[in-house]
Amino acid sequence: MSRKKYRNVWIFHETLRKWRGICLDRQAYLLLIKTRYGDEAEILVEEILRHGQDTASGVILQAFSRLNNTPKVGKADLGSLRDKFSLLVTKQFIMRCPSPNDEEGTVPVLTVKERELYLPPDLNLKDLLAMEQGQGGSTGDEGVYWRINLDRFHQEFRDQIMVSAMERRIDADAGELMRLLLQQMYLRTEPWAAISNPVPYTELKEVIRKQSSHPQLGVYLDQYLKVMGR
Repeated sequence: MSRKKYRNVWIFHETLRKWRGICLDRQAYLLLIKTRYGDEAEILVEEILRHGQDTASGVILQAFSRLNNTPKVGKADLGSLRDKFSLLVTKQFIMRCPSPNDEEGTVPVLTVKERELYLPPDLNLKDLLAMEQGQGGSTGDEGVYWRINLDRFHQEFRDQIMVSAMERRIDADAGELMRLLLQQMYLRTEPWAAISNPVPYTELKEVIRKQSSHPQLGVYLDQYLKVMGR
């Protein structure tokens, strides 16, 4: 094996080793969420990680209690926590668990409709407040459980590794181009598909013009694509 091929194999295995290490690190999940969505979102994710699965109202009330008893953290807001939970569902970091179907049988079958996987729960703020104050009542989400979507986190870590690899190998503009390519790819390809659908050149150039803060990237786009494709 040539020295160049040996080095490429080593880089691949080293990258894979680091990725696996990250995927097994619970703190990496929390850091990602905290960096993007703040302390409230971090606590919500941590509560689900602690319990494995729970109702949306249960997670929100537990997070509310923790935040109110955490030093150096302002008074928690139930409405904000509810909105953050919905955001995490919309972004697919939290997903709905399957539940037993209504069909008769000796062994219950756990199912969930695809359209419900990332459909945020409809929680009434007054009901949440009443439960938090010990007034009883119901939030209407009994039996509807949520869990962490590990694949979504692993997708983020994988993408970060790919972007960082382009930055190290070429420069920051190449890393930005990889980030935008991945962003546009997900509009037409499943995240874990073996082969992605092509991203039109004109679309990529327009996205760079509108979204990127790297002015040189648009000027030298052709050259970057050639270098990255080698």
